[in-house]
Amino acid sequence: MRDEVSFMDSERWTELAKDAGIRLPQWRTPCTTGKMKWYLGKIGVSLPKYLAYWNEPSLKKFIQMNPEWPLRAWLGIELELVNWEKERQ
Repeated sequence: MRDEVSFMDSERWTELAKDAGIRLPQWRTPCTTGKMKWYLGKIGVSLPKYLAYWNEPSLKKFIQMNPEWPLRAWLGIELELVNWEKERQ
């Protein structure tokens, strides 16, 4: 499992999570479809919107393609996208 050192944006993700009023999972927490769905709901992103944005058939596909990614890193990327969309409006 990759850790904080592997992701240069980890400090930014902490800021974005604080702004969103959520706690990031531990670095050792793996991605699971259930946890990913739960966090999508917390950040206001529907599953269909997520899948369309990434052009993926399922959350499981992300896990298969990125087996070393912790849930925290996945969520950080999603928080960046949510923030980017807010800034564009």
